[in-house]
Amino acid sequence: MRAPAFLLIALTALGCGYRVRVGAHDGGAGSCASDGDCALGNQCACGRCISLDVLPPACDPPCDVAQVGDACSAGRVCSRGPCERLECRSGSFVRVVPPECTPDAGWCECPPPPPGCHYDGMPCVCDHLTCEGERCGRNVCPVGTVCCNASCGACVAPDLSCTDVECPPDCSPMEATGDGVCGRALGLWIWNGSACIELHGCSTCQGPDCANAFTTRAECVAVFSACARSCGGFVGATCTTTEYCDFPDPHACGGADETGTCRERPTVCPPVIHEVCGCDRLLYQSECDAYGAGTDVDYEGPCEASCEAQNARGTGDCDALLGWAWTGVDCRSVSGCECTGTDCADLWSDVSDCQRAHGHCVVPLTP
Repeated sequence: MRAPAFLLIALTALGCGYRVRVGAHDGGAGSCASDGDCALGNQCACGRCISLDVLPPACDPPCDVAQVGDACSAGRVCSRGPCERLECRSGSFVRVVPPECTPDAGWCECPPPPPGCHYDGMPCVCDHLTCEGERCGRNVCPVGTVCCNASCGACVAPDLSCTDVECPPDCSPMEATGDGVCGRALGLWIWNGSACIELHGCSTCQGPDCANAFTTRAECVAVFSACARSCGGFVGATCTTTEYCDFPDPHACGGADETGTCRERPTVCPPVIHEVCGCDRLLYQSECDAYGAGTDVDYEGPCEASCEAQNARGTGDCDALLGWAWTGVDCRSVSGCECTGTDCADLWSDVSDCQRAHGHCVVPLTP
């Protein structure tokens, strides 16, 4: 039975809501992902169930992914900060800049923020810049400042000028230690005045330089590369008992007044076997083991290789260099597609290494 017209007018006048049910169901207030989630006679539109008799509205994208030109419904607004927003006009988003943020009002677009910083000013975003702590040489800049000069470790406010001068390296030890007597690696590296070392302790770092510690050894070495001490040379400079002298490759192990750089000795080496001859003329299982013993590597392989000719030759039509082999007289290249012979695994990767390893061999004179 239909309600009389005068009753509808009365209900409206009293402020009572009145809804006409269109179709079999109105869908309710539930959310949906597809039409199958809605009741009979309804459809899923923009995540909600509506009647099939109603034209589905334009679905608005979330504000965090909305772009200029995206379809939208009338009245939709997405804020982009104090000085920019997206407004829905004629069914699509357009970019709108409030009058107080236009160039005529003295407003300019924000310049790109420095690394580790972001704008968060009010009422206009460019009014304030927050920085999360930028690495600046051996220091970390406090929040609200940026790195002015890495060589000086100087941090300044973003709106201050920066003088680009080269500062002498600060090679003084960093003041930071691990807590307790535990041997747990803390994942922090510091400069101890001669090398970059990893801190060990029970749980935390202690000292005024803990906030400036490095998370990787490579980062620490890069900052203090100018502080590395020289070794060898004419004066015969030596390293400490925890270092070794690293000569530039190819080298002569300090011969002919060659100079190197003091490096920290590794304390743990991977379990690999790749025999090398150290500058001390001793055989080591790997380069790491030689460095740990305090010597640089002279060449690969045994220190005094056998003077017998190696059984190795290249086969196939390829012209690939497979390595160098000792013939009993000199070192010759082995080329081909693959190597055959009992000594293929012992080929030398560099001719100079092969020659030094066989320097003690007595070679018959060629008539």
